[in-house]
Amino acid sequence: MPAKRAEKVRPAQNVSQPDAAIRFEVIHNGRRVARAGMARYGILDAALTWCRRHPSRVTDHEQPELQLHVGGVDSSEPAWNRHVSWAVPAIERGDRLELRISGSRSIDAPSAETRYRVVERITPPPGGDPARADVSGAVLWRVPDGIYLDAKDRNRGGPMLLSRAEARRLADALVKAAGAPPLRTKTGETRRPGPAARRKTGRKRR
Repeated sequence: MPAKRAEKVRPAQNVSQPDAAIRFEVIHNGRRVARAGMARYGILDAALTWCRRHPSRVTDHEQPELQLHVGGVDSSEPAWNRHVSWAVPAIERGDRLELRISGSRSIDAPSAETRYRVVERITPPPGGDPARADVSGAVLWRVPDGIYLDAKDRNRGGPMLLSRAEARRLADALVKAAGAPPLRTKTGETRRPGPAARRKTGRKRR
């Protein structure tokens, strides 16, 4: 799957939105500190989090125990997702927070913004598809340009740990997929799954 392209941009100044959607007005100790919202489409969230880690898990980059986050994703531009957030004060014991839902046409400029180009989400074919193989939780499938491999651990959300036997089965499945007959594109063009399919003894054919 191609990596997302991120582009940091300077936040815009306060602007008036033509189609007022839901706004979050965050009030801290009686003072409004942010009016957050999106242009037309997106996701908006406000979250107060408390986290205290066990001393054995504390890192050098530990965050404050109490954190207030106001941000979201503006998807009003078809080709871009804008990840934005608004500056809010540090939260302490005894503070009073209020979240007011409004339909104001104006919003505060976000304090941080990063744009990501929208890319097509790649998903494997359904089970039973001849182009798909499942090996110990890993999924691989052939496409006209090559082979996709999805081997993320579903339970822990990180890299997958394979035993040696599982790794051998996965390697066998990859070799089998690479040597399978070529798939056809939508235009009918025939392509090999990749360079590995053109090798037999480690040397390219001539």
